[in-house]
Amino acid sequence: AAFSVLKDKDFDLASGAAYVAGHSLGEYSALAAAGTFSIGDAARLLRTRGSAMQAAVGVGEGAMAALLGLDWDTAALVAAEAAAMVPGEICTPANDNVDGQVVISGTKAAVERAAALAKERGAKRAIMLSVSAPFHCALMQPAAETMNEALAQATHCTRPWCRSLPTSRRSRLPIETKSASCWWPKSPAPCGGAKAC
Repeated sequence: AAFSVLKDKDFDLASGAAYVAGHSLGEYSALAAAGTFSIGDAARLLRTRGSAMQAAVGVGEGAMAALLGLDWDTAALVAAEAAAMVPGEICTPANDNVDGQVVISGTKAAVERAAALAKERGAKRAIMLSVSAPFHCALMQPAAETMNEALAQATHCTRPWCRSLPTSRRSRLPIETKSASCWWPKSPAPCGGAKAC
């Protein structure tokens, strides 16, 4: 929407902006604004992404929690410890929102254990989030595979007019592409907030 207003004011992104940025699904908006793919393709990709992420994990099987008062490294240790308590369970940092606020994601029981451990390790609060799926963790691997296929079929996937700053610790989209190919990583990446840039 903001980009449409700028275009109506004759703002030329190709010459007037050095960077675009978006967080998580906002990366698609940023890349569409930068000309990597059309608005129509962005909408189709986002529909595919949402469906794939919902289908990746059964309802009630995953969870996310915000840990307030812990840094990324401490949250990662807490998450790993909680996941290791039960073989096959997953819990990892997902979002590095701001200093002292890390969101974790994974199987519901592991995230609940990590939230309890976080309080023991000095977190001011551990808040279970009301989300429909455990985003930005390894449980989203089936969605990543679906997105590889969807991005390969995008009809307009070209080099961006300007740089797009990723908000993930490992960029998921063709951020500074040297070619026209679009891709998704082999495994889902956590969002790193401003520190990822």
